Amino acid sequence: MIDWLRHRKSWLLGAVVLVLAASAVLVEPWVRAAGGDVVAEVNGQPITRDAFYQALEAAVGAQVLDQLITEAVVLQAGAELPEPVTDEVVAEALASLRSAYPSEAIYQATLAAYGLDEAQLAHQLRLSLILERLATRDVVVTDDEVAAYFEEHAEALAHPERVRARHILVETEEEAEAIIERLEKGEPFEELAAQHSLDQATRATGGDVGFFSQADNLVDAFKEAAFALEVGEVSPPVKSPYGYHVIQVTEREEARPATLEEEAPGIRERLVREKATPVSEVLNQLLEQAEVVIHWDRYRALQPAGEAAGAEQPAQDEAQEAAAQDSGGAPADRRPESQAKQGED
Repeated sequence: MIDWLRHRKSWLLGAVVLVLAASAVLVEPWVRAAGGDVVAEVNGQPITRDAFYQALEAAVGAQVLDQLITEAVVLQAGAELPEPVTDEVVAEALASLRSAYPSEAIYQATLAAYGLDEAQLAHQLRLSLILERLATRDVVVTDDEVAAYFEEHAEALAHPERVRARHILVETEEEAEAIIERLEKGEPFEELAAQHSLDQATRATGGDVGFFSQADNLVDAFKEAAFALEVGEVSPPVKSPYGYHVIQVTEREEARPATLEEEAPGIRERLVREKATPVSEVLNQLLEQAEVVIHWDRYRALQPAGEAAGAEQPAQDEAQEAAAQDSGGAPADRRPESQAKQGED
């Protein structure tokens, strides 16, 4: 899984639980201790929902609130972008990420390992896309810069040999042999993939995994078998950590040099990212410009210093005025001490 999922896992789980807790408060009041929902029992002693939430907040409350504040300023800034990140853009990014996995089962297992579902992943992708657009909105890359990069990296940009293959994944070698026999008798590969393949991501498309090269992140045994096949040829059973594959190569592309016309969009995108403002700076700028007011005393440490003083000052002034009026005096002088002394003189 991509690295940021690992870093975001802990606070995300806390955020989801606390948001659900907040929703419950809005729907129905919490019932205290004895009559509340019971999360678990230990030798007959209940652990209530209320106790669970209080312990959870004590453990990660400040971290989750800090993250929710950050997410709020990012989403607000995203809404003001000339080209906002739409649901369609997020769906496309999610589909692209999903397609990077060799099977639907592996994709879902990876999500589960990080405690995420697709809705949470889509939310994180939206935040990442907004930050990317904020970080790159003022970046300019010229045609000359693109051409210079191409000249310097032409060899590395060259296209290696690629094949396009489809496969049928089954649990045992015997099942794979049976599939091969049916293919030899003329049964369509697509139909057998749809009926028998364990790869949920490709079975609907006849087992097609698309084009790949020797450098792509696929199981070595799968790549070696595919590159050894001629177009149209079917492999013997190929063992991998996921089971046994029956592979057929459908297309082949020979290695070829890169061209500036073809590579320019990718080079431009790379240079834009290299020139982009670091995301940490973008976040700091957003938080500095935001008006953040912390209402719960136990989270005052998250209040920006300048805003904390500003938020507390009106209450202090009102208290001073009330005290002065109660004692028959005038409202407290709010001028700086130096100006007050000059007035007295």
